[in-house]
Amino acid sequence: MFIIITGTAFSGRKTLQRYLVEKHGFTSLHVTSRASDLPITSSQPALSLLSFTAKGTTFALSYFRGRTLSDTAATPQRDVPLIEKHRLDFDDPSAMLAHVTKNWRSHFVTLDVQDVSVLTAFSRRPFCLIVMVDAPVLERFERCKRSAHIKPPSLERFLREHDRALYGQSSSRTFLQEARKLVNVQILNNYDTVAEYYQYLDTLNLLDNTRLRPQWDIYFMRLAFLTAGRSNCMKRRVGAIIVRNQRIIATGYNGTATGLINCIEGGCRRCNGVADTVEELDVCQCLHAEESALLEAGRERIGEGALLYCNTCPCLRCAVRIVQMGIKEVIYSLDYKV
Repeated sequence: MFIIITGTAFSGRKTLQRYLVEKHGFTSLHVTSRASDLPITSSQPALSLLSFTAKGTTFALSYFRGRTLSDTAATPQRDVPLIEKHRLDFDDPSAMLAHVTKNWRSHFVTLDVQDVSVLTAFSRRPFCLIVMVDAPVLERFERCKRSAHIKPPSLERFLREHDRALYGQSSSRTFLQEARKLVNVQILNNYDTVAEYYQYLDTLNLLDNTRLRPQWDIYFMRLAFLTAGRSNCMKRRVGAIIVRNQRIIATGYNGTATGLINCIEGGCRRCNGVADTVEELDVCQCLHAEESALLEAGRERIGEGALLYCNTCPCLRCAVRIVQMGIKEVIYSLDYKV
């Protein structure tokens, strides 16, 4: 597994990196040359959040550059000999990606991806998990003030630079805005101590391989929710999928029958509130998602061992039809409420 950590300054990114190295034996990867500031296919530099001068040395407080002294935990940083011991340096992101690809069965972690094109290239690999860390802005400011490495800015300056890095200064989108589209796991670190943060990270089980490749039930349930997006019913969006031997036989979503006016356009009097809400369900002109999928599949195609995935628990009338069609197992996510 290759975990790429990104997020806001003083959110706990570097603490997460240390956690993975210390507790799970990850190797920390770093890009040591200025090439790390450049994407694989672009020449745009990374954006720094703040710059401070302390003891004659200027530190760039960057939202994206993992090698700066910007990312501390809620308590002062501990010595990191283990991180340095389990560390590999590369001249550019391409060299890093080549090494990880060759050794994909090992565990790696990096903070040194700060360009969207680089992040996109890495995200295409099936062993790559992108984690974004954030924390309340005032909490991050307090951590900044406790840092022994830099002279803290005023709160106003910290907030202004935060907004600039997060939202940009023009119509162009910032790295964090684009990175959110690729993120697999989002972490909110509002913990007061490193120990509490570590306990929370333990509960996340970041090494779970199903985060990279979902199990069948999760896969088909996601497709059921996607199918529900086609619903035209005024009451709720429901999607259903019939599966046999991990192959999709049919899909269905709720709404009026083919050729009729869509429910959302007034096609069903009951769903649009024209009919009395206490009237029987047969007044409703909408097909349920399960009914639609069953009609599309037919009993012969369903056969033995078929499963039905539905984002919402089937109602009684659909349950009767599901049993009649020979389906013995239904997996759903949401409760059905009238």
